[in-house]
Amino acid sequence: MIDYEKAMGQCERCEILKYIKPFLILVVILLSSCNYREAMVSSVSDEDVAFAKGYLSALKNGDIDGAAKYLEPHPESSDVRHKLEEATRHFPEGEPIKVDLVTSSAVAVGKLWRANLSFQYQFSEAWVMAHVGLTRKDQNGTKVVSFYVERLPGPPKEVHAFKLSGKSAVHYLFLAAAAAIPLFIVFTLVTCIRTPMSKKGRWVFFIFLGFLGLTINWTSGEIGYRLLSVQVFGVGASRAGDYSPWFITISLPLGAILFLLKHKRLSG
Repeated sequence: MIDYEKAMGQCERCEILKYIKPFLILVVILLSSCNYREAMVSSVSDEDVAFAKGYLSALKNGDIDGAAKYLEPHPESSDVRHKLEEATRHFPEGEPIKVDLVTSSAVAVGKLWRANLSFQYQFSEAWVMAHVGLTRKDQNGTKVVSFYVERLPGPPKEVHAFKLSGKSAVHYLFLAAAAAIPLFIVFTLVTCIRTPMSKKGRWVFFIFLGFLGLTINWTSGEIGYRLLSVQVFGVGASRAGDYSPWFITISLPLGAILFLLKHKRLSG
């Protein structure tokens, strides 16, 4: 005898896979593209590390002119000099107890070489994370394209660890939304697939996505937004490394909301 309930369940699963399959293929393509990026990865030499350390030493010692001459392009505005002066103030007085290179990466594209280096400074009463972006093209020498200095109350790896204790209500609201939005999208997606309607594939694609990203820095609680953000399942989490903060991003599940609002009319 034929088990009709079992057969219907298998049909529903096949229907769901029919619409999810293109997205699975897209994920595989995105993951495979990582191999192309790895093929372009270059190395950071001891000379590059020494150059970055020397640049940060100039900032630590308040040598604004010495630091400015290595910037690319060479700064002429007072705003850039103000940022250099602000960076010097993040370094405590005195010599650091220890300086460690914690992360480094470099990419070469043709004759253009770029690298990012992050250093951890331990002082007697504070810690400092300093980031430097370097570039080199042809024989023009190494230049600095970006810098960022941050003073921290403790070891950066501990300060930027993902913790729930001591966080504000906004942190918990973000975390709750990050859990609820994907569930809401999955529920709407299943409802759409089970609804007899035309143009179902377009709606499935629309429901999968979240728009208008809102991001929180989990360490500082600072909130930012991106109007042109598009995310699969409407949520994301990222960090540059163990010595950097977590960023949690939530997006508006616009497709899922519009589908549920129009569900009765579409099914009719």
